[in-house]
Amino acid sequence: MLYSLEAAAAFAAVASFTDLKWHKIPNWLVLLTLVTGLGYHGFTHTLSFAWYGFLYGTATILFYLFGIWAPGDVKFMAAVGSLVGSSGVISILFFSFVFFFVYSIWFLNFRGNLKENLKREFRVIHLYGSTLLNLMMGLRFKKVRELSEEIKSCQAGFVQVPFGIFIGLGVFVSWLCVKG
Repeated sequence: MLYSLEAAAAFAAVASFTDLKWHKIPNWLVLLTLVTGLGYHGFTHTLSFAWYGFLYGTATILFYLFGIWAPGDVKFMAAVGSLVGSSGVISILFFSFVFFFVYSIWFLNFRGNLKENLKREFRVIHLYGSTLLNLMMGLRFKKVRELSEEIKSCQAGFVQVPFGIFIGLGVFVSWLCVKG
């Protein structure tokens, strides 16, 4: 798994750069990462390792559906999953969100009025949870539509952060943990 994490770290470095500079992870990079993952595991292990990693990475589409990630982040995470497998995806997501949380607290404090900003952030998280619960418990689309409108109004002052940087940091730290 070490070699596939090294490859993922290289791809993630390019994705972080492009996401930071242009707020976009290019499709050619996603395709190259996916083909590398499938090819590597097709020759060295089994394709099921890459397939389950791809599926775990694809599950991050929920972050896109709730407006947290851009589509490129989801596609790239799925492609990285084909390289690192399902446990690698979980590890990368964990470290990515740790870095994102630390950055968010710093940024909210930097903008001033940390307490008010945190209240708004937690309100949005609560609304996301309510929306997901309503979808799972009977598909009440009218209530979901109302919640999504409230989420949009809460997010009016949000700053869009390119999450590819945090995915890159998550891959790098995961690689460091495996490398020892």
